[in-house]
This record gives sequence, structure tokens and C-alpha cells, in this order.
Amino acid sequence: FAGRPSLSPGAPKPGVSSRRLGGSMDVYSSDGMGDSLASAAATAEDVEVEASRALAEADAMLTVPPEGAGGGSDDDEDGGAGPDDEADRAAPADAALEEALRRIRADKTLAPPPFPTPPNLTAHPKMADKLRAVQAFIERLQYNYTGTDYFDIRKNRPVTRLLDTARRVVREALPIKCVEAVFVALLLTQGLDVERLPLSFKTRVERQTCKHIVLAVRHGAQWGALGLSRRAGLYYKPLGSAQSLGELFRDFEREYAKVFHRVLRVKVGLPVPHDALAAEYVCWAYRVVDARDQTPAAREELGKVLDAHGRAAARLYAAWRAAGGGASLAQTGAAPRAV
Repeated sequence: FAGRPSLSPGAPKPGVSSRRLGGSMDVYSSDGMGDSLASAAATAEDVEVEASRALAEADAMLTVPPEGAGGGSDDDEDGGAGPDDEADRAAPADAALEEALRRIRADKTLAPPPFPTPPNLTAHPKMADKLRAVQAFIERLQYNYTGTDYFDIRKNRPVTRLLDTARRVVREALPIKCVEAVFVALLLTQGLDVERLPLSFKTRVERQTCKHIVLAVRHGAQWGALGLSRRAGLYYKPLGSAQSLGELFRDFEREYAKVFHRVLRVKVGLPVPHDALAAEYVCWAYRVVDARDQTPAAREELGKVLDAHGRAAARLYAAWRAAGGGASLAQTGAAPRAV
């Protein structure tokens, strides 16, 4: 400044006051301008401190700590961030997601997502084509890999309740698994000239046990199957691909062998009624067959048992109904025939 005395290095000269700010020595003269300069410097210091504090707070809000970094209370055993920190970090992500969704909804050039519609079965004169259309619709729903069931998969309910679940599946068009696929197949084949029997498998691969179910369908002397699975060969069988229930089972067994599964047990139920308002329960396992014995004689016997059940299914169902089967949950599998 003009009029500021020249100062030599070292201690300040008499008549000069010194003030340490931020680790540096600022020297002001004691003349008439000294107090103004000191006041301005103090104001500048306060502004600098406040700005630094605001920048530090903003940086802390925007910076995500590295994985495993502390941030929770001393009581957190894992040393991770506490619930408040998790919510603070999730807020920007949620806002970004909402903004992305808003842009997608506002984009009029995007085509609407595909929504599967039930097939018009009257457009297909042949029964095989009708069933193929039913299967195509089930596949368009797609398999559910999420690990979460979106629908009620309990089988121990009256037929009318199973069909209600199937209608909800059709309406919401969310991914499904094998049980829901059987429900949908029952709904879409209501009134068709086909006999429908639940067919379920218990298999093992290495040390893991798996269960699966399909809907076996018979029209005349021709057999097929409807359903859904992760593997293409483990659900749909075109009508006419088998001439008996035993042959249909052997087809599934060959497909299981391709993925290194060994069939341990097979269950076959009784025909499901076509009455959409039926209050009776489905017999899911009228006959239970042990399939662990792999000897040729045992496999031949297993095929004969299933063939006989397929031929007599309608008669067995009538006898089962006459004996009170299906009238209550306790009678859905009152007398399973184990082999």
C-alpha cells in the first residue's frame, strides 16, 4: 500500500502490530489505515473459513465412502455405515432412477412393451394346433428367475381358485414357474376335448434334489404335455409325440438324462374337471411310482403301470369322485397308489 513503511525481515518494527492467520504472518501498519486493514483481513478470514466449511460439507455429501469404511456407530460390529448413512446414499440413486423413468415415460417415440394376449383357439381347427397356441402363450409369459413368486402357487385349493390364480397370471403377465404354468394351461384348455392329468417328477443331480410338474394332455390315443421350465425339453411335448402315458414319461426321462438328472419318483394324478366353477379339489398324486431302480425289468414295469393308469384315468376319476374324493382338502390324495 502507498505510505506503508518498509519492513525488514524479522520481528515487526515498533508501532506495527502482527497477526497470524492460517499459519502466515500478516503485518499491518499502525497508521490511520491499520485498523481498516485489520478489519478487512478479519472479514476475509471469516469468509474464507465459512467457504472452506461449506465446501467440506458439500464434498462429504457427494463422496461415497469406500466399501468397508466406517461411518456407523461404535456399536456396529461390521464397522459399516449406519442406517442414516445408507439412506443418505440411497437418496441420490433413487432420484436418478426417478429421473430416468420420467424421461422414458416422456419419450413418445418408444414403442409400448409387448404384452402377451391369450390365444384365439377357435382360429385353429386341429387340436394339436390349439395346444401349440396355448403353449406359445405360456412361453411368452417367460420363466421366473427372480426367486420371488408373484402368484399363489398353492395346489391344495379348489379348481375354481386355481383358475382365479390363472386369470390373474394372464391379466398381469408376470414371469411364472412350472406350477403357475400348469394353472394357466388348465384355464386355457377349459372346454377343449382333452383329458388333463398332472404329472410331476422328483429328480436328483449330484446332491441336489429338484421337483417339477407339467400338465399331461390326451386327445384320443395321442398324448402331449404343457408347462414351463428352464430347459426346453422338460415341459412342452406336442400332441401326438407319445401314444401312451408311459411313452410320455420315457420322453421326459431322456430329456432329464441330457442334463444329468436321475428321476427318483414320478407322480400322476387324476383328470382335472372342465367345470370352471368346480369347488372340488384336484387329485395331484393318485399314483406314486418309485423310479430309482434302473434295471431294464424295473423300467419296463414302470412303463406298464403308467400306461395302465393313462388308459383307466377316466374310470379311476369317476370311482374316486363316487367315494367322496375331492370333496375336501383331506381327500385330495386319500389313497395314492404307490408302486
